[in-house]
Amino acid sequence: MEKVIVLLTYSKLIKIIFELISKNVLPFLYSKKLINNIGKKEGIKNILIIEGGGIGDLLRTFPAIETIMDNFPKALFTLLISPRTVDLLSFFPRKQPSFEVMYYAPSSIKHQGLFAKWRLISTLRKRRFDLVYLPKRGQGMVEESLMWLLIGAQLRIGFYKDWVGQCNNIKTELKFDTPLLQQNIELLRVGGLNITTDEITLAKPPLSTYSNLIDKIRANKNPIISVHPGTLWATSQRRWPTDNFTLLIKMLIDKLHATILLLGSPDEQHLSVTIESGVNHKNLFNMAGKTTFLELYYLLSSSSIFIGGDSGPLHLALALKIPSVAIFGSTSPVQVIGSHQHVYVIKKDLPCSPCYVHQYETLPVCKHARCLSEITVTEVFNAVEVLLTNEY
Repeated sequence: MEKVIVLLTYSKLIKIIFELISKNVLPFLYSKKLINNIGKKEGIKNILIIEGGGIGDLLRTFPAIETIMDNFPKALFTLLISPRTVDLLSFFPRKQPSFEVMYYAPSSIKHQGLFAKWRLISTLRKRRFDLVYLPKRGQGMVEESLMWLLIGAQLRIGFYKDWVGQCNNIKTELKFDTPLLQQNIELLRVGGLNITTDEITLAKPPLSTYSNLIDKIRANKNPIISVHPGTLWATSQRRWPTDNFTLLIKMLIDKLHATILLLGSPDEQHLSVTIESGVNHKNLFNMAGKTTFLELYYLLSSSSIFIGGDSGPLHLALALKIPSVAIFGSTSPVQVIGSHQHVYVIKKDLPCSPCYVHQYETLPVCKHARCLSEITVTEVFNAVEVLLTNEY
């Protein structure tokens, strides 16, 4: 117990040090050193792209990565990402021989603490990158803006908000009322790059092991609806109640004769088992914890509708242009949902919502989450009917 307390105190101390440096030193040193045309800059041969977030974060970076590649076709590229999203790269639309992948997991022991972070920084410094693209926002923005400065790249593209991120010399202010996908692209526009795409496109993988199952389901000519009831973090503020999902699925089966594909990670199997036992119907196929990224892609691309909260499967469904019903609680759908995406957003406009807008100093903390509990099963069901009739 004492060791845990010491580690927590040590971690907090590191954050305080990073915050003091970022707030009091970096703005003074870097606020006037802005660059607005890297497209004409010679000598950019080695580029690092950093996105250590989840599935949605990496997907929203795909168009920016494509644009950077198009602007610097002869450069070497290194992608620093979370290990949990690496399989998503198999759907990246460009095949690049010089595309190297490295891992960054800030919540893991490997990258926790000052010395672990410095080892990563030292490894990256040896690569001598000319350009770093880092669309970091939310928690970790303070320490990471300083970490990536220490890599030593001359050009650093990223967001700033207030005093955070001021060491980036190609930057735009993080906005709360603009889709993050659009903001990722705007960072490159500010740097003078030629924007070649602003929409997520995915490479089509081969058929999965579930192709026979889908063919069998399609033979019934009933709607195939994928449902993901889970979330990766802040579950009390971002996950619609499990009982509501159970009631919704019963309605979808009873009234629409739908076939339900219940999705989720291995960590979310307890949710799927609870829902499965509550529904108890042959039209429900519990796929949670049983799919690879390839299989998830195939199940989603075979669906008529997707239903879920602000999580990875929703973002993958939207990238696949699957009509979706998105149930939002604490997070801002304005930031998360892109303008190209066909989605029916269900949310409650309460005085306290949204309470999370990817800011560096905020996390959803509400214990009751009225923004979720007040969303009714009927509202979600009606949204599904609207999408099925193509009236949205």
